[in-house]
This record gives sequence, C-alpha cells and structure tokens, in this order.
Amino acid sequence: MSTNMSKLCEIAQLKQDWDGYGAPPIPQNVIERMAIILCYVARQPEIFPTACESIQFEYGKENDEYLEFTLSEEGLHVFVMDVLGNEHSHDMPFDLQKINEEIDCFYSVE
Repeated sequence: MSTNMSKLCEIAQLKQDWDGYGAPPIPQNVIERMAIILCYVARQPEIFPTACESIQFEYGKENDEYLEFTLSEEGLHVFVMDVLGNEHSHDMPFDLQKINEEIDCFYSVE
C-alpha cells in the first residue's frame, strides 16, 4: 500500500496541464476517496491519474482478464474484460463493500 499512497501523493500534486494537453488537477475529494479505497481493499491495484479529473485503478490477470475502476466526483465507472475479450461496464456509487465485491468476483472467476 505504501507505494500506492506515495503515488497518490504525487497525483495530488499535479497542476493544471500536468499532461501537456491541458489536463486539470485531480479534485481533492477524489484524492481523499482514493486514499480510503487504498486502505480498504484487500488487493492493491495499479493507479493512474486521468485527464478527466479522475483516478483509474486496475487489476489484471496473466490470462489478460482485466478489471478497471474510474473514480470521479460523480462516482465509479467499472469496466471488465474477460479472457475472450468480451467487455462489460457499469456505473456504481462509492461503496467500499461493493468495490471489494467487484474485486473478489473478478479474482474468483477462473
């Protein structure tokens, strides 16, 4: 977790145009919610800032299955790709239990 918290601190310091294409800084409430998620989830994700004032956190398996969350002020968008390349996405509210359920479900499907 400490690596992700360090990365989150770096994300929190991003200024206007941090990507060279005019991206705005990540809102403080998104940073705070991401910190809560990092403290709560059993499996640590890879995290990245996006140019859309959000933070993407993701999980992947060796068989190319992929789970991605995009955390913004509006809530969470979830994107899943299975081993066959089938894609599914949905929105969900900020709910730590539901986030962990999504992650557990992703890793329980083999």
